[in-house]
Amino acid sequence: MKYRYFSFFVIILYSCGTSAPNPTASNANGSPDKNKLSPLQETAAKKIALSQFNDLERFFGNENYLIDRGNDTSFLYFSRISDFLILTHQYVLRNGDSTFLKIDSIRLDPEMRAVWKWKQNKLLLRSADNNSVDWANTLDDQLYLQFQKTDNDKIKLAENGQTNVVLQKTLTISKFLVRSFYDHNHGTRLAYDSSEFTKTHK
Repeated sequence: MKYRYFSFFVIILYSCGTSAPNPTASNANGSPDKNKLSPLQETAAKKIALSQFNDLERFFGNENYLIDRGNDTSFLYFSRISDFLILTHQYVLRNGDSTFLKIDSIRLDPEMRAVWKWKQNKLLLRSADNNSVDWANTLDDQLYLQFQKTDNDKIKLAENGQTNVVLQKTLTISKFLVRSFYDHNHGTRLAYDSSEFTKTHK
């Protein structure tokens, strides 16, 4: 049996080596950059940023979410890699396996701000707490993504002022992909069952 979902994890592991960019020490002419933060300012900025990343992890967790848009069902998986790096994996299922995989990242920009590359946009974190997370477009500073937690398993998402959709928490990514592959081969729906299965010995 071929387990093609392992390619998904290879991509994730390969991405783990990516690190957040550091502020530049000089401009293109080699002269000191006036916008460069002092060591004290950088320490204070990183402290604030770390708090923001912790808030994001508390809100999203390292979870796999199903996004139901009617005839279009996709998935969004959050994975915190380091203090200042969260990877977001957007994918759909085809023949029981993950495909059309797109990996974006939430990381620090040179100004020590939390920025998320979402599709074709760069979004700046505006606020994050236990109940909601708001992102603004860096180009016009208008709110672009608004996440609001409705319960422990569901998050309401408004994208660019469009109709709200719901993110439904699913199984951990490993269990979900294994069960999805099994479902495809056996006509079951174990991937959508939150029950924990244990091996029985005869």
